[in-house]
Amino acid sequence: MRASSRRWHERRTISNAVRRARHAADFVGCGRQLQVKPDSPLARRLLAPLHQQFLEAERKGDLVSCLVIQCLIIECFAVAAYRLYLPVADPYARPITEAVIEDEAEHLNFGEQWLRPRFADVAAQVEACAARALPAALAMLTALAADLRAIGIDPQELVAEFVVEFQGSLERIGYGAAEARQLVTRLTARALSRGMTLS
Repeated sequence: MRASSRRWHERRTISNAVRRARHAADFVGCGRQLQVKPDSPLARRLLAPLHQQFLEAERKGDLVSCLVIQCLIIECFAVAAYRLYLPVADPYARPITEAVIEDEAEHLNFGEQWLRPRFADVAAQVEACAARALPAALAMLTALAADLRAIGIDPQELVAEFVVEFQGSLERIGYGAAEARQLVTRLTARALSRGMTLS
């Protein structure tokens, strides 16, 4: 990894870490308002496969895969989830969720900005990483489907919203609309065919 790329990555990582700490504190406050205790062990367990993929990419100096996992897949998933949560959020959580959506969209843009000018060189890596990471991302819904329905979010609608977000992100880094749609449709269908049930 070039020194300039590493510095860029480190600055963005620090910025994202600060914002994520604020998000965590805000959502802990939302939980207190609803008298809900966060299930941190569950969150760590669900995110472990993606986290492991990210760490492996980082160890190899594979910035492209790190950005695909963190800045595209996870951020698209977060934006999709928060957008669907917004209509059912209570008055305390609504402004917090709105602010978080703005931050997540900005995080997504960080990765897109780096990948876009390098698209011709990194497209194959983007696709390979997405093929590995999408099943892990979508598998989280298997464990969370009942909880999502309990708060008024349709798990299938969340998958659809994620697909729209991810396709848009791929288009912004250089894929044509039809190519991005075909890629996301193929990868999502493959991920969902691995025993995942959302009904």
